[in-house]
Amino acid sequence: MSRVLDEMFQFAAGLVSLSVSTENMFGAAAERLFHGRDLLQIDEADCTEALVFIDSIRKSDRFRALACSTFLARMQLVGVLPRTQARFYKLHGLLALNLRLSQESYVYSHKSIDIFLSDRDSSALGSELAEAYSQAGTAARNLGQPATALSDFLAAHRIATQNGTSLLAAWQLFRLGKMYLNYLEQPSRGFKFFVEARAKFETIGTPSGNRGKAACLDEIGDIYRQNVGNTEKAREYYREAQTINEGLNNMAGISRNLAHLGLCAEASGDFASAKTFMAEAIALLRALPGESRGVGIRLGQEARIHLELRNLSTAEARLQEATEISLAYRDHKAQAQHELVWAKLRRIQGRSSDSREHLNRAVALASQYQLHTIQVAALEAQAEISRDDFADYQTARELLLTSASVKLSAWEDIRASNPSLEEVEDKNSIADMYRSLFERLLEDYRSTLSRTTDAAALAFNIALEERDKRFTSALGLFRFGAYTATIGHDLKNLAQGVNSQLAGLLAKERLSDSARSVISSARHKLSEGVSKLGTPSILQGIALARNEPETSDLEPILRLLCSTYSNKASAVGLSFKHAGLPEVATAKGNRVLLQVVLTTLLDNALEALHGRPDGTITVRFDLETGANGTKYLLCQVFDTGDGIDEENRKRMFELGFTTKEGHSGFGLPTMFFLLDSIGGAVSCESKRGSGTRFSIRFPVNEARSHRD
Repeated sequence: MSRVLDEMFQFAAGLVSLSVSTENMFGAAAERLFHGRDLLQIDEADCTEALVFIDSIRKSDRFRALACSTFLARMQLVGVLPRTQARFYKLHGLLALNLRLSQESYVYSHKSIDIFLSDRDSSALGSELAEAYSQAGTAARNLGQPATALSDFLAAHRIATQNGTSLLAAWQLFRLGKMYLNYLEQPSRGFKFFVEARAKFETIGTPSGNRGKAACLDEIGDIYRQNVGNTEKAREYYREAQTINEGLNNMAGISRNLAHLGLCAEASGDFASAKTFMAEAIALLRALPGESRGVGIRLGQEARIHLELRNLSTAEARLQEATEISLAYRDHKAQAQHELVWAKLRRIQGRSSDSREHLNRAVALASQYQLHTIQVAALEAQAEISRDDFADYQTARELLLTSASVKLSAWEDIRASNPSLEEVEDKNSIADMYRSLFERLLEDYRSTLSRTTDAAALAFNIALEERDKRFTSALGLFRFGAYTATIGHDLKNLAQGVNSQLAGLLAKERLSDSARSVISSARHKLSEGVSKLGTPSILQGIALARNEPETSDLEPILRLLCSTYSNKASAVGLSFKHAGLPEVATAKGNRVLLQVVLTTLLDNALEALHGRPDGTITVRFDLETGANGTKYLLCQVFDTGDGIDEENRKRMFELGFTTKEGHSGFGLPTMFFLLDSIGGAVSCESKRGSGTRFSIRFPVNEARSHRD
């Protein structure tokens, strides 16, 4: 054994005894072990011998291999050929990358790149240079530098393509797809790269090519599961990938496919099957060397499933092990995901303060490494805890606004980075890609609309709970209405822009009939969405009511409404009855607000009796005097419809809640808030199969019935 190898063994033993576990653990340990010693030198022969030895143990003993390469990296290379130096730096970068020492890996990978590029021998610009760029890209990705990672992966693909190394080129396309899907959250562009990589892997036809094809199928399945919500389609891709991996005896690939089938089951609410799939996946991974990081990711997912099954002790044990692994491997994305699960567990256990601390850590990690989806989920969970557990409505509102800002930023990144549709059209041989890209555009639009509505609804409910005075409630409602109107305007602009792009595609002659049909359908659905994004009636009602005197006679508007809805009921074979108008003839109040409120109730009554010609609507008016002397107009609307379930009745005044297809869920919440803003009230009595009665109490002035 040479002197260099003997020194390397001593150095590796020293590192093991130090047990350093920080990001710069090998660098720090090297400084300690070299302290007080003359810097060792190494020549070409010793360096070559050391490289052969390190390469022979790099898979069986990663830690010792990296310890030895760190030893060489701190030595003086005397008379060592540039290409040998480059190969050593590349190997050291790879070993550091395998143990998630991303900064060390990035520095030495680029050292090797610089030396390769300075080598005038053109044969050097081959697979080794492409591999160095590829591992530098992976290190940059782990460091949260997506732009640098994309640049390095593209360089690796270009060089591999130029040198005819098809397998390496295909893997760079795969890594670009992973970047856009998992780190830049741009699934449509990720899909493009996965489809292209899959096609290249298929042309290779070797076991390595088949392994790559299976990996692409698995990622495409992820897009259908995570981004499109089509778990059946996702299962098809996962099963196809599993079949390929079983033929290759690729146990790591099989484990990944099983885990993803488990996530499909979780998304479908089949938590028992999800637990079984995930347990099988983890068992396979534990039996494989070098898969500890993957075990940590799957344990976190399994913990989430056990939470749904309320196996809290099992969930906590899995989560503890998962967290320790992610910390050891500096897997920042997994750490952030685990923090979300910890937060959910602590809240179930009634430990809301601890839950908030976990969410704070998730937000910090997600913000640092541009993990938009995790950041939004953590912010919205924080808002919910602030609102429900601490009654801290101001903090909840601020968190929601921050979440909305992150969503907008993420959406703008997607729109700015997606390839032009014309570029996609040039690849018309891939029909499935065509269809999925347009589905993705529509899903992005729907998702944005849905999430914005959810955030607005939560803001509405916060304001509802926070109301202390009638004026404050009305002002809060007006601001909310202005906010939703602004959202509607932005979404209309967005939808119209997408619609214009689709119209441009329809004008192209090369489109296939199937693609043309998909695009036309997408345009129609977008147009429907735009038509529903008008100014909310809540704003119209408030705007009109502001100029309406509080002493207008109410009897004329009541008679007009009764006459109008009597005619509407007769037109569809329904019976309409009303009583009590003479008793309220002197009531005075805000006619516009009363019209908005009663119109909402009468429209709902008509809809409840749709298709029932024997149905009856009865309206009764009366006057009441409250405990504080306030006069109220009591309006009761009965219908003989099917009634309302207790669960739906509890939620009927939540903004955005509706059981009717094509409805926005704004009507009853608008009515509720308008009444509350003037000191009125509304109640509902209903039972499934027994009809419904709404009662409103509307403040009036100078009320004196004819019976007085």
